[in-house]
Amino acid sequence: MAGGAAGQPTFCGGLLNILGGQASSFGMLTVLIEQLRAREEHGLVSRQPSSEDSQGIEYWLTPLGESLWPILDSLIEWGAHHAKALDEVHRLSPRDVVVRDRIV
Repeated sequence: MAGGAAGQPTFCGGLLNILGGQASSFGMLTVLIEQLRAREEHGLVSRQPSSEDSQGIEYWLTPLGESLWPILDSLIEWGAHHAKALDEVHRLSPRDVVVRDRIV
């Protein structure tokens, strides 16, 4: 799930940079934006104009979205444990990309 972690917004431009900025990344970004808007409809994130870019948008976790952290932390821990057991640690995404400012 994309969304700001613990008071941190998610910037779509920054996400595009993480994805490599290639043409195929624009399709992924479109899907991501659609998913974020669906999460907004369900009350998990709020969408606000960017404080840093007059044309940008920030997505922030709502209190309901924040309540998912224990579940997400458990999933991250589960994945890391099984990646080690399967010798697949090299395939994990860096946690600061997956969960910004929530490095466990």
